[in-house]
Amino acid sequence: MPYYRDLTLTLVMGMEPRDHLMASLGKAQDPSSGARQMPSHYSSRAHNIVTTGSSVATQILHAVGIAHAFRYRHEDKVVLVAVGEGGTSQGDWHEGLNWAAIHHLPVVFLVENNGFAISVPQSRQMAVAHVADRAAAYG
Repeated sequence: MPYYRDLTLTLVMGMEPRDHLMASLGKAQDPSSGARQMPSHYSSRAHNIVTTGSSVATQILHAVGIAHAFRYRHEDKVVLVAVGEGGTSQGDWHEGLNWAAIHHLPVVFLVENNGFAISVPQSRQMAVAHVADRAAAYG
């Protein structure tokens, strides 16, 4: 599950540049939603891209829920979910990692770190030097 800054990831996953242009222009030809969703809320059933919510890090809970469904259905699939380092300061991040760890769910958390959570430097977001250290608490 990409997050709102993951244009490149969605292109690598198979979406076309035209798809993004139609979404940005609010056109009915937008394959993600037919112009009913905000731009950068990517989705594509054909490419297994599930749309994200607008709240920072909410996609973590969605991804963990999907991974739990895979486990429940005995499907041999893995969920990839992306988030910015600022999202690791949100409750959804901690709840999602905790649930995934407890249930040993097939989910990979990709944290994209540009050093700033919107405009707040990483040093003011967390007390650790490396974002990955936050995940260590969950096993």
